[in-house]
Amino acid sequence: MGKREIKEQNQDLNVNLVDIINKFDTSKTGKFTNFLVKMFRKSLESELHSVDKNKKLKPKAENGVESILIDYIYHTFNDENLSNLDEYREHLESERLPLSKRDINQIENWDELSSIISIAKIKMNEKKLKKQIITVFEDESYLVIRPLTLEASLTYGAGTRWCTTSKDNPRYFYRYSRNGVLCYVISKEDNKKFGFILERAGSDESFSVWNTKDERIDTIESGLPDFLIKMIYTYSKSEENNYYYFTSEVKKICDDKIKEGEFPIALENDAVPFLEENTQEGRVVDITWEAGDELMEF
Repeated sequence: MGKREIKEQNQDLNVNLVDIINKFDTSKTGKFTNFLVKMFRKSLESELHSVDKNKKLKPKAENGVESILIDYIYHTFNDENLSNLDEYREHLESERLPLSKRDINQIENWDELSSIISIAKIKMNEKKLKKQIITVFEDESYLVIRPLTLEASLTYGAGTRWCTTSKDNPRYFYRYSRNGVLCYVISKEDNKKFGFILERAGSDESFSVWNTKDERIDTIESGLPDFLIKMIYTYSKSEENNYYYFTSEVKKICDDKIKEGEFPIALENDAVPFLEENTQEGRVVDITWEAGDELMEF
């Protein structure tokens, strides 16, 4: 669809700023409009100082008005979504997307776009990342992996808001890998993802499930089959922490990141939250087992 056709279909967005300013003119002849335009231009000077012009994906503006409008639209879209759109373009041009996902006009929202990119990333880096994960379980419906590098965590956790998939704060990934068994579950049918963590602090253990929005949820709320949840729990109880399987190089990176001081290693009986804070509203079930307890029925 060309720009002309898009304009014709969205005429309410083809606005003239002078016409809008004129609506503030209370005179019968429109004689205040020029004054209002002059005042608007003066206000632009102060507004322009707060505009961030250094973002990679922000278009260049031709003038001050455009600069402010672009800044507003940019923050409406947000940097993460625009980065995903640019990444979608790269996958599209490289023909890495399935035919059913190559028409962007069929994509309903940013989350769906992020999901498509996530699948493309995994397929593109599958061979490279094979040695950077432990495949816990896989069938025609689900894939369960343990990330053993930050790159693997970023790739398999793409499209989520988990702190363990933060590129800017990698200490989260290293801390929770050192303190517990971290698993990612991916549904092959709809690309839904869930984070499972068995955290250990001395002799204490806690098991929790997280959705893509960074919300801790009850296992029932995940909609995952009982056998899969039980398998992940029993597996996690019997396994060493993710750190144990790190290469010596990754262990050094992990140790260095933790020594930077932001996240001290958990001491015995210390609580180790999976996320910075639990922002979920509504019912939250804290599933905690003491070491040695029998598997709980879900």
